[in-house]
Amino acid sequence: MTEKNYRLIWFHHFHKAAGSTMFASAMLNGEIPYPNHQNGNPCDSAGRVIPLWEFGADEIGAFVDHCEANGITFVCTEWGCPDLRLLREDPRVITVSIIRDPFERLVSNYEYDILRGYERICRLPDYYFHHSLGYRQPDYYTRALARGAGVSKTISDVADLAATENFAAFDYVLVLGHTKGFTDMHALLGWPQFAPRTNVKRTLVKSLLRHTIRLEPERLRANYLIAKRYRHDYPEFQGVFNAANVRDLALFERAAASARKNMAT
Repeated sequence: MTEKNYRLIWFHHFHKAAGSTMFASAMLNGEIPYPNHQNGNPCDSAGRVIPLWEFGADEIGAFVDHCEANGITFVCTEWGCPDLRLLREDPRVITVSIIRDPFERLVSNYEYDILRGYERICRLPDYYFHHSLGYRQPDYYTRALARGAGVSKTISDVADLAATENFAAFDYVLVLGHTKGFTDMHALLGWPQFAPRTNVKRTLVKSLLRHTIRLEPERLRANYLIAKRYRHDYPEFQGVFNAANVRDLALFERAAASARKNMAT
């Protein structure tokens, strides 16, 4: 790849929004990741994720220079959001992301964690409110995109504006659930091949069979409770969730409206 046509795809991975599928598609289509990485997130020689989201203009430029010199064409950021406005100033970089309905994203994360055994068996409200993980906080998208500006326990108008401006700097955002989304993303990136969905939570039936075969009684119990009891919490809890995630819902609706407009053209 020559300097003239070098391109670095910078994918910001919002948690439980098809990021692993995006990375698999990149690999299937011949993109080159950072030599040491975690699911596309560049790591240093000790295996620690490099905090690219903390980089200023000079560091960002040097990092892209390094990627170009080493033939790296695809990087992810998942645990912090970079300043997309800085990245947009570099003609070598194309920034893309995927988002999904905020409540659907939470439910997906909850069932995935419970059924895989990554989290103790609990109801969705307990999973949501008793945590310290950023991707389970209210207005997760807005907090990530604001990059700390005006963010504390609550989201200020300053944070909302910072998030809106940073979000607008993406070159392309796929809205999960819109049928042309992956087709448009692949067309934009020149990827002819589609990877199968990866890192998907199993259906309750498949999960039940798996845990029966493996004789995992706690996971069997989780399947039963989610199927017979805990899913009944979802409709009522969604109202509580929506009230706590007004900014994220507004951001998502703007993105979805834009996707619907593009599909109509």
